[in-house]
Amino acid sequence: MRIAFLVKGLDTPRTRYRVTQYLPYLEEKGAAAKVIDIPHSPVKRWSVFQTLGNYDVVVIQKKLFSILDFHLLRKRVRRLIFDVDDAVMVKPGPVPHESWRRRRRFERTVKGCDLVFAGNSYLSSMVGNLGARSILVPTCIDLDRYPAPDHKRSRGDRILHLGWIGSRSTLPHLADLAPVFLGLSKTSMPMDLTIICDTFLDNVGIPVRKKTWSKNTEVADLMELDVGLAPLPEDAWTRGKSATKVIQYMAAGLPVVCSPVGANADIVRDGVTGYYARNPDEWVDNILHLAKDPEARARMGREGRKLVEDSYSVQAVFPSMYVGLEGCSGFPESGGLT
Repeated sequence: MRIAFLVKGLDTPRTRYRVTQYLPYLEEKGAAAKVIDIPHSPVKRWSVFQTLGNYDVVVIQKKLFSILDFHLLRKRVRRLIFDVDDAVMVKPGPVPHESWRRRRRFERTVKGCDLVFAGNSYLSSMVGNLGARSILVPTCIDLDRYPAPDHKRSRGDRILHLGWIGSRSTLPHLADLAPVFLGLSKTSMPMDLTIICDTFLDNVGIPVRKKTWSKNTEVADLMELDVGLAPLPEDAWTRGKSATKVIQYMAAGLPVVCSPVGANADIVRDGVTGYYARNPDEWVDNILHLAKDPEARARMGREGRKLVEDSYSVQAVFPSMYVGLEGCSGFPESGGLT
């Protein structure tokens, strides 16, 4: 089976998590996969489309093409899969809102492809409502990068390390927890906040440890933490957003305190792998509970790690993804759903 992945940037997080980390597993299956960065120039883009006819399956990673581009692409490929793990029909920003233009492109893409890889249940439901085929392929992590966590850590007599990992575009979500950190600073419980990013916050109320994000150090930085934080406002964008940081925390054996929004609510099991927090008081209470109970942290960390092993790791998800690719390659050449 020959597969082409069309991506926006060869080394972006979406490409690493949704495409690149699966390549060794595809190679083991005997599949020949090529990752192609979609050119910005229309002429170069159309030239790439001309080369895709020899592939059994072409996968569009998240990109919403214009009606002309999509028509030209669809004409050239045998079978087409759309891989989506974000609410791409929504224009993000201070006030996220659904874009009519993006919505039309999303619907055209979903209906025009032979199969959709949906990153979470929210997107899977949207695809189903459009009458299209889909397989749930959650954004996940490669367990080979995450050593088995040491749950013998008994840290009740030392500082509690809270942590957050993310991009500068989502750092404002962490800044929204300012009242929480202020409340925690008024307690007698020693704790600090580790931020793993390319930019940072200061003066949040508790000490901040700054860790510049690097692919080579992110796992080691996560393994030093005690509790992972995943705050999210609820809006049209976040309801369709995948919960990559939550899965990273769990792979590192951390309990998670999160806003129960979108995929966060799907993955975190309240009271089992972490806690939901809907307001500042719940954030403070749940963090303090974990600070005082190292055994609860260890128990939740074990449950979270097991959940990742079973459902949110490359090793667990690849078989379903491969069934989709292999099955799609066997579909009649229909030109997509209409």
